[in-house]
Amino acid sequence: MTGLLFPPELHILGLYSSPEYVLVISNIFAYIISPRVKVLPRLIQKIAWGPTVKDFIFIPDRKFDYLPGQYMEWTLPHDRPDNRGVRRYFTLASSPTEETLRIGIKFYARGSSFKQSLWSMGRSTPIAAAQLGGDFTLPEDNTRKLVFIAGGIGITPFRSMLKYLVDTNDQRPVTLLYAERDPADLAYDDVLSEATHRLGTRVVYTLARRPSQHADLPGAVRLQQRVTPQLISEEVPDYEDCLFYISGSHTMVESVQDGLRSMGVQEHDIKTDFFPGYA
Repeated sequence: MTGLLFPPELHILGLYSSPEYVLVISNIFAYIISPRVKVLPRLIQKIAWGPTVKDFIFIPDRKFDYLPGQYMEWTLPHDRPDNRGVRRYFTLASSPTEETLRIGIKFYARGSSFKQSLWSMGRSTPIAAAQLGGDFTLPEDNTRKLVFIAGGIGITPFRSMLKYLVDTNDQRPVTLLYAERDPADLAYDDVLSEATHRLGTRVVYTLARRPSQHADLPGAVRLQQRVTPQLISEEVPDYEDCLFYISGSHTMVESVQDGLRSMGVQEHDIKTDFFPGYA
C-alpha cells in the first residue's frame, strides 16, 4: 500500500500524496488487518535440551487460534534492560492442538539482559505475547511432498508442524534434514520419534561429529557440517517434486537457498524463515 500511494502526483479531492500521509494511512491499514492477539502466559516448566538450548512452556491466560510455524512478539519487563530492549520475536514451538505455549531459545555466553532475565525467570515472572504473525506455515494441499531443513534452533517451527500433524493424524510425506553444530543441543527427539513411527516422517541429522549423549536418535546421521546440494539430492532424490522449508540462521538459510537454486528448484517451491540470532 505504501508503494501504491507514494507517487507525489497522486491526489484525491485536492489532497496530494506525501510521505507523511502515506505512512499514516499504511500504518492504520496494517493495524486494522493485523490479528490483535495478546496473551499473558504463565511459566509452568523449563526443559534444558542441551548446554545452550532450553524450552519454556507456558499456560496462556486465554485460548487463541494460530497456525503451526507462526511467531509472536514476547515482552519481558526487567530491571536495567540493555539497548536491545525488552522485546523479542520467537516462533511458537507448540502446536495449536496443545493446551500450552512453548518457545525454544538459544542462549549465548554474553547474552542480552532479555536473555539473562528469560533464563532465570520463575513462575511468577510477568511476560506478555502479542502480534501473532508469519506465513511459514503448512500448505493447504496435504498431498504435497515436504522437505523441512532446520539449522540449530531453527527446528522450533518444525516441532510445531510435526506435533500438529501427529495430533491430527495428517499423513503428509515429510523429510526433515536437521543440522546442528553441537550434538548435545539436539532437541525434540520425543516429537521427532513420534512423527517417524506414526506418520512415516523421515529424519536425517547432519552433525559435525557423532553424538555421544543421544544414542537413540529417531533417524539417520550424516557426519558433515552443512546441508549441501549433494546431501539433498542423495537424501531426497525426488527433490524436484518437493516444497522446501528452510529455518535457521540468516547465513544458513541463504546458503541452503542458493544450493536449491543451483539444483533448479523454483523460488515458489522454497519457503524461508531465518532467526536473526539475538543474544
